[in-house]
Amino acid sequence: MSNTMKHYNGFMLFFILNSILLPVFFMLFLEITGTQFNGLRLQTFGFLITFLPVTAGYLIFTRKRIGDVCFLSMPGFLNCVLTVIITMLVQPLAMFLAGLSSLVFPNEVAGAVESFLGTAPFWAVLITSAVLPAVFEELVFRGIFFAKDSNLPVTRRILISSFFFALAHLSPQQFLYAFVMGIIFAAMMYVTRSIFIPMLAHFTMNASQVYLQYTAMQQYNYAAEAAAEVTAASIVQNLLSVLVLFFVTLPVLIFAVYLLIINNREKIAFHILFTKLRMLTQYYEKAMEEQSKNKGADENGEDRPFQIDIKVDDFTQLHASGENSKTPRKYFTWEFWVVVALYVLFVAYFYVYLPASETTVATLF
Repeated sequence: MSNTMKHYNGFMLFFILNSILLPVFFMLFLEITGTQFNGLRLQTFGFLITFLPVTAGYLIFTRKRIGDVCFLSMPGFLNCVLTVIITMLVQPLAMFLAGLSSLVFPNEVAGAVESFLGTAPFWAVLITSAVLPAVFEELVFRGIFFAKDSNLPVTRRILISSFFFALAHLSPQQFLYAFVMGIIFAAMMYVTRSIFIPMLAHFTMNASQVYLQYTAMQQYNYAAEAAAEVTAASIVQNLLSVLVLFFVTLPVLIFAVYLLIINNREKIAFHILFTKLRMLTQYYEKAMEEQSKNKGADENGEDRPFQIDIKVDDFTQLHASGENSKTPRKYFTWEFWVVVALYVLFVAYFYVYLPASETTVATLF
């Protein structure tokens, strides 16, 4: 299976269908059999049946190993420390984007986590809300979707994987900050050449949010009292506070990112060299193909010797294209539009059609 836009869009279509249909069938099975699951256990099973079939099915269908699609090198202690620091320093940005979306769409995920914390141990909520997403979501979106063996340029792979990462949350309130954090996670993985880095960053992000909600709930007798105090004015005030905090800590964040790049400069230099060699190989193969088409005898009746006329403009054009392709790449295939249509219908069903008092997407998945 080639790493084209049809590949990405087709896989995302399969993922969205699996994310919608399997949990629905699972809910019907529970209703028919009369099995009672609490909210946390239901979310855990829903998460597993969403990601496990997708990951296993992709590896089986493409006959690839995990190492073929993921960077599995060990990150090192310093990279791990810098990852935690960077993740904590971008928390205000993530909170600002999430709060901005909350002005339009309800933050139902926070309400679901609060309900879990009120009925289950902290460690159980941590596993469901931090450990499982960090492992499986990163395997899918920073592994399969990023596709280290892809011919697509790195910037496009980062944007594509981040867009589908945000889309897969099936929540308009989470889309904006999930997209931005997906870009950050993918960039950190690309610099360190280790998928364990975005896993650690993802876990740090989610675990810190769960811990903040847990400690906040300890200050109230009932979660409803805390929810009742949330108003539009308080949301705006919190947005301004976290935005100021982000800019105050921005110099430290920039310095931490600089240290991460410096600590991995050899990996970055090796990748640049490897990319140039791959481009030269592609140019050589292209020249061989053109030479074979023009093969013939010279004026003395002897075969013309093989020559490569290297042109800087051609080499630059090959570098800009990202791959040796004679046809323009089609980004918006029919699979892409089906994915978008399913997303819109799914969100409209849960946020417009269903009454606000009924079960929503956050408690199902």
